[in-house]
Amino acid sequence: MEILCDLNSSSYVVCCYGNEITRSGDGKLYYNILLEKCCGGSLGSRIRNSGGVGLPENEVRCYTRDIVRGLCYIHDHGYVHCDIKLDNILLVMTCCNGLRAKIGHLGLAKEAYYNPVDEDDDDEGCSGMRGTFRYMSPELVEHIRCSVGFQTYGHLVAS
Repeated sequence: MEILCDLNSSSYVVCCYGNEITRSGDGKLYYNILLEKCCGGSLGSRIRNSGGVGLPENEVRCYTRDIVRGLCYIHDHGYVHCDIKLDNILLVMTCCNGLRAKIGHLGLAKEAYYNPVDEDDDDEGCSGMRGTFRYMSPELVEHIRCSVGFQTYGHLVAS
């Protein structure tokens, strides 16, 4: 929840409005995270529904710009997403009846720092594997120390 709150002021990251605990009729407690409604679905579903022809180049260019801005925002605030993939890019309507790509699903995000002391600790910093294997950078899969970068984004565009 802390990461969601820290990243709450970007037009390119899904907005979090808070959280609440509710009780159902049978007495069960539920923890709810209140997020921005992304009525355009995911970028993955948009591509899958394109009839096998993909998206027009101008649309890809717009989504690319939005995603890079979102990744820069996340990285500038000291975090890495750890699971960037087409189904985690959500689309929201803009005032011009277009769609803007926003980065969502920050559940695996973590602080981006490298501390040699933590090198063997999979729960700290940038060490350890997290996310969807298909979209991981070769450095992460091969356990090579690397900095925050855009390797995964190349996999997204190629998809």
